[in-house]
Amino acid sequence: MKMRSRKKGLRRYPPKNLALVERGALTNRYVVGWFAIKPELVRVFGHNTAMAWEWITTPALALDNRRPIDLVASGRFKLVQDLLVRLEYGVYT
Repeated sequence: MKMRSRKKGLRRYPPKNLALVERGALTNRYVVGWFAIKPELVRVFGHNTAMAWEWITTPALALDNRRPIDLVASGRFKLVQDLLVRLEYGVYT
């Protein structure tokens, strides 16, 4: 009788309910960053994912004209998180 081995690996993508994640090569840093900024995104943009996606993919002046999505992908999500908190309270400088 031939036995088959089953390899159980980590999921390649985050759960489907995380609507703001690009389907691509994800790293653990990237997923951790998304889960870290998701509460702030919901507080600032509500459940308007189109507006949130537009904001996250557009260069931000407060981030030295870098896109928030690039900072999250590089593991520097704390800068994006801080900016979202400032936007929530109306502090734009």
